[in-house]
Amino acid sequence: VVEALIKSRFGQGGRVKLGLGIAGPHWADWEASLHNVKLARDLGLIASSHVTKASKNAIVPDGYDRLASMGLLGPDHNLVHCNHLAIDELKRLLDAGCSVTCTNMNELHDYPHPTAMMNVLALGATPSIGLDVEAMIAGDLWREMQAALLFARIENLKRGLFKPMVPSLEALRWVTTAGAKGL
Repeated sequence: VVEALIKSRFGQGGRVKLGLGIAGPHWADWEASLHNVKLARDLGLIASSHVTKASKNAIVPDGYDRLASMGLLGPDHNLVHCNHLAIDELKRLLDAGCSVTCTNMNELHDYPHPTAMMNVLALGATPSIGLDVEAMIAGDLWREMQAALLFARIENLKRGLFKPMVPSLEALRWVTTAGAKGL
């Protein structure tokens, strides 16, 4: 099916590109996770997967580390959420070249842990921000950007980082160029 889509609609060199939203190791067994990542890589597509559990609660607890050790994670893999990951796990995924998309409004509503955005920034990477579960939040990237900026500023204040304040232009970058780079 994916190959047929590439041949029929997305293989013409247009602006719209096909990507795969896959079940990764947090939500699929090892064989399915490996197949999904390899399929995307073999077809030259970006894959995006949700990382919404602590790794110990994942279907394959060491799955992302295994995929990274096989060279199957890189800039062509986007991870959504990551707010349950320990900082060292997140660092390994960023070091492998993965991008991270935080859905701040959804994560602040729906999860017992804060978003991964500040950890991504602390590790020297740039998060992208996106939308998830529109039944719970507005499907409006402008509002998501405002929420992400507010979250970042509050977190900096809580950490005693009064200067420099996170500039609005940085939040605009999260929703535009970082999102484009991630996907």
